[in-house]
Amino acid sequence: MSYQKMFVAASFGNMDAEIESCKSTVGIFHTPHIGLIECEGTDVLDLLQRMSTNNVIDIQEYEQIPTILTNENGRIIDILYVFSVNSSIYIMCSPNNENKVIDWLEGYTFMEEASFHNISTNFTSFQLQGPKAFDLIKTVFNLEDNIEHEDVMECRSDGLDVVAVHLKINLRPFFLILTPPKLSAKTWNQFTDLGATPVGMKAWEVARVDAGIPIIAKEITEKTNPLEIGAIGAIDFAKGCYIGQEVIARLDTYNKVQKRLVMLDIADDTGLNENTNLVIDNKKIGTITSITPRKANGHVTAMGYVKPEYANAGQHICFQGSAATGIIKNVPMLFAST
Repeated sequence: MSYQKMFVAASFGNMDAEIESCKSTVGIFHTPHIGLIECEGTDVLDLLQRMSTNNVIDIQEYEQIPTILTNENGRIIDILYVFSVNSSIYIMCSPNNENKVIDWLEGYTFMEEASFHNISTNFTSFQLQGPKAFDLIKTVFNLEDNIEHEDVMECRSDGLDVVAVHLKINLRPFFLILTPPKLSAKTWNQFTDLGATPVGMKAWEVARVDAGIPIIAKEITEKTNPLEIGAIGAIDFAKGCYIGQEVIARLDTYNKVQKRLVMLDIADDTGLNENTNLVIDNKKIGTITSITPRKANGHVTAMGYVKPEYANAGQHICFQGSAATGIIKNVPMLFAST
């Protein structure tokens, strides 16, 4: 099997071990595509400030700030991670969504000096998850500083620039490593030689759900607002107006959020799938959005939406058309509150 096929494998043969590595050691996953946008122009931060939910205007060198593009109805266009490297501003967005993000930003660019360029294919990306990620990054890239509190690290390998971005999603040790394509094999081997467990796409999906990380087309659709996914940490309620600001502020002020994203632990997945309704006393109170394969202990993890009054850890849940039962094990907060 070629190296290219190896690191985009569906599984490396032991999915339970792959899943566990993301929790207890470190797993490495090759993302076939990550959305990466390079920003140019003196007004880029001003534009992002009036277009997105968080305060990005004073971003510092090597800082990363999560923010969200919303439409006039407060619905999510995409979650963005704005970061600075060498006095340049970059945006990371959802895979295959960079052109939509660029079109949205350019549609509201008038007199500003700002331009956006899709540079996703200029890099190969790897994701690291697990508590030992910090140590491996320091070793691979010869970093001496304590990186646990660093947002963005610029590294060198074979004379080429490599960037490590600490995403801090749901307070998990979670890194994105961006390398020039010619360093792909070397970077992969460096991490795996030091003990990182190769994680296939199936196990990474389980790790994503276990970590409570929502993605576009599942948890995030054109009907989703940031408060529903627990992204309040990417919203600055004290900043000036942005598109969708009035709707989001009103939902928060008057406690009018209609549903909340939750993580579910289910003992029996018989008859369950994405879009299965969640019920209590035969009344629909939500819907599954993602569900993982059955684990070694016979349980499955799922994500879904429930009405806010039921979004409590320990709440017992039933499922329409199935004898399966489960509990809400967590109500995730996507980012640390600002």
